[in-house]
Amino acid sequence: MTYINDNVIILSFIKERIAMKKLGSFLLTAALVIAMFACSKASAPAGSSGAATPAAAPAAAPATAAPKQTTVSLWAIVPTQSHMNVLMPAWQKAHPEIKIDYLTFGDSPQYYQKLQVAMQGDSGPDLFTVQTRSSVEQYSDFAVPVDSIAQQTMGDNWQKNFIDIALASAKSNKLGKYIGLPLNVEGEMMVIFNKNMMQEAGLTKFEPDDYAEFKSMCDKIKAKGTIPLVIGGGSDYICSDLFMYYAPQWQPGIIQDAENGKVKWTDPNMVNAMNACVKLFKEIFQPGATGLQQYPDARDQYFYARKAAMFATGSWHVGFVAPGGEKYGTAMEKDDTGYFMMPQLGPKPAKFIVDPGQILTMNKAAQDAQATQTFWTWLTMGDGSVIFTNLMQGGPSRTDIKVDQLDAIPSQFERDQITAIFSHMADNYGPERPQSDVVLSAIAAAVQNCVNGAKPAAELAKIQPISDKALKDRQQ
Repeated sequence: MTYINDNVIILSFIKERIAMKKLGSFLLTAALVIAMFACSKASAPAGSSGAATPAAAPAAAPATAAPKQTTVSLWAIVPTQSHMNVLMPAWQKAHPEIKIDYLTFGDSPQYYQKLQVAMQGDSGPDLFTVQTRSSVEQYSDFAVPVDSIAQQTMGDNWQKNFIDIALASAKSNKLGKYIGLPLNVEGEMMVIFNKNMMQEAGLTKFEPDDYAEFKSMCDKIKAKGTIPLVIGGGSDYICSDLFMYYAPQWQPGIIQDAENGKVKWTDPNMVNAMNACVKLFKEIFQPGATGLQQYPDARDQYFYARKAAMFATGSWHVGFVAPGGEKYGTAMEKDDTGYFMMPQLGPKPAKFIVDPGQILTMNKAAQDAQATQTFWTWLTMGDGSVIFTNLMQGGPSRTDIKVDQLDAIPSQFERDQITAIFSHMADNYGPERPQSDVVLSAIAAAVQNCVNGAKPAAELAKIQPISDKALKDRQQ
């Protein structure tokens, strides 16, 4: 992507204006002479003395009209407020005539509840984001299909510019078209650790090779009176993601097979995955974890406050170390942080589960369709996508864009850690979320109930009728 220095542009502009002004003066003088000559030759009106009528002064050229001002509304979980603080100056410089009225949400249930009510009441935003496959289908009737826009912008092979699994999630099976484009790619489950706090606990190695070493590390941290690892087990998606992460370690693709009716949710490998989740809640996570929300509670009150040495989350979180990121202004601002994948518990190796973080979508009922498309294109395929990628909200969704602002992170340790965790994204077990939100909620409830004493087989059996109905709905 090529950028031209503003001073060069201004200097060239001034030279052109001077030249045009000289030429314009000559042409104006010539025009006046011709006009006066023509008037002197014209026939005088009846009753006149025959003298030529003096020519009227030329009318002043109309002033150039200022671009029409318009406003485009955006609702999203991501981009966050901190992201928009970086994006908006660049956008306003490029398009001062289009104001973005944005509303960001820190909580998924709150966002989707408000979005659903607004869209059904014809009062939804011009732009909104969706994430799960079921939300893509749910809002497909409200969305502008973007296939032709992407083709016009990127060419016939535009799909190659996006990571396959991310782009596939943006396609509505019902419409057979893409209803938006992914802004980023996320992977789970990973642990963010505070290197300084681990050193304070006497640790010199920060990334465990296996679960036994991981538990030993946690025990040493706990012995110092610090919570080893915090998680927001009260957030449904975190519990579901944890289960989705461990199930493929016994049987890759088992979740997708269960959703498609090929495997029962009570399969022994499902029970094994559930037992793995319960093991972590019992032996590693903080007491009462299922009563704590991931955001802002687990993050802000424990990890950022230096009350917990580690935080279980996803790769969307790595950007918190970038200049101006969430880390700054907290108790851990001066600490180094790093990442490792949650340790293997099944017979197969630990790998990320991956999905698009957010899919940016245009509302068919947008107040100003052209302005809405202009911003959507800028953020998904234009300069905005480059800026957003460098904010490191997970990994890039584009194959033709790489994070190139790592040097802005002061710590070499943190730069190396980000590069390492992103390297795990390509080799993955597939989607991090179920196809249906109702199945996600059912998995989360099963995990939470098992942590609090319920039997895994009994809880998994409750998912079956919910999954069966979701499959039937998708097939209609």
